[in-house]
Amino acid sequence: MTICSRIRNSNPKRGIALVTVGLAMLVLVPIIGLGIDGSSLYIVRARLSQAVDAGVLAGAQSLNVGQDIASQTASATAVATKYFNANFPTGLWGTSNPSVAVTVAQNDTTHLRSVAITASVTAPLYFMNIVHINSSTVQISATATRRDINVMLVLDRSGSMVDAGAIPSLKSAATSFVNQFASGRDKVGLEVMGGGTYMAYSPSVNFETDSPNVPTLIGEMAGGGATNTSQALWLAYQQLVNLNEPGALNVIVLFTDGRPTAFTGSFPIAASSHCTSKANKTAAITYYVDNNQNPFANAGLFQYLDTSITDVNTEGEVIAGSAGCAYNNNQVWSGTAENVTQDIASFPSQDIYGNGTNTGYQAVTLTAVSNTATVDATSINAADSAATRIRADANLTPVIYTIGLGGTSIYPPETGFMQRISNDPASPTFNSAEAAGMYVYSPDYTQLQAAFETIASQLLRLSQ
Repeated sequence: MTICSRIRNSNPKRGIALVTVGLAMLVLVPIIGLGIDGSSLYIVRARLSQAVDAGVLAGAQSLNVGQDIASQTASATAVATKYFNANFPTGLWGTSNPSVAVTVAQNDTTHLRSVAITASVTAPLYFMNIVHINSSTVQISATATRRDINVMLVLDRSGSMVDAGAIPSLKSAATSFVNQFASGRDKVGLEVMGGGTYMAYSPSVNFETDSPNVPTLIGEMAGGGATNTSQALWLAYQQLVNLNEPGALNVIVLFTDGRPTAFTGSFPIAASSHCTSKANKTAAITYYVDNNQNPFANAGLFQYLDTSITDVNTEGEVIAGSAGCAYNNNQVWSGTAENVTQDIASFPSQDIYGNGTNTGYQAVTLTAVSNTATVDATSINAADSAATRIRADANLTPVIYTIGLGGTSIYPPETGFMQRISNDPASPTFNSAEAAGMYVYSPDYTQLQAAFETIASQLLRLSQ
């Protein structure tokens, strides 16, 4: 009786265990299946998301290809689809039924264009087959926007560029830079500077189709003169003000091979001057450089606006009303004794655009009219003041990019100054409250192409 009783008592326990395990498997298998299939779907979703992101970013960048929205849409769609397919090939991880929809839109009010992709695939399920669920649809959407860009390109065509043979390389690099932007949407303008400034082309969406267009004008550019940076910066900024498009990315790109050596002001005439008229004279001033390339004297008051891309404002073109002036009588360059220091009473504290000449980057004594360093300091301060005032525009939030070329000028661009006027994050005076620009240095003119491409890439990235 005892043995039989033990046997009968053990069987129910074993049966209960089997039933419990069976019931547990009914719960655990779907849970394990959900875990494995969920992980598989997560991997598919992550890869699909990467492919969609790659597609919209590439598509937005390609919006600069084509002269109207129709051709840009076709370009963006083709590029976005290509990048998506490259990152998510058909049949990846057993997926099927791929669907990719690309949409391109533009908003003329906000100056934004967008590329959107909605993509879906059917992903296989493995363990969930047990409960007759064979697949699941994974869908991802993403949008990338591109701001229209307004670019004022300012090119230094001073005499040192000519002497070094750097003008042809500048023309090639600047033309390639211009071609990076979207004709019909972006606006590009061109200004050239020497001792004077010439506004070659006001920013327009037709910068590649007008006659003459910007690439053509760059090709016609002649070189010579000093470096009137403050005037060039301010007049370029006024072109952006005239557009008045806060929604766009407003940019000034300044190329120069030297530090500022001229500025435009209203100069008071000394009572003892040889000038027939003692009225203030509005003109540009620079200094004479002798045959050994040394600064020698403040030579004269010159024209500060050029009349064409091929007309270089040489420092021999004195302003009207200079009758009797020492620098005029002496034909500016022909001697060493008679120059502007015999005529002007002092240097003005501002240029004609309101940019300060006696404060900012360098200390200066405005009454030291015979010192060529006074021209140097006031020219640099005026350019620094112009850049500071431009960046302070909270409506347009302009960004200044600078490119400096070495190996051509006896007064090469100073890194600290170039970083300062562009508000480069590397500058000790970087102001995080203002738009950050960039300074790119090109050691010689063979590297100008790379320097301009660096700026173009940065601008196109910021526009996304």
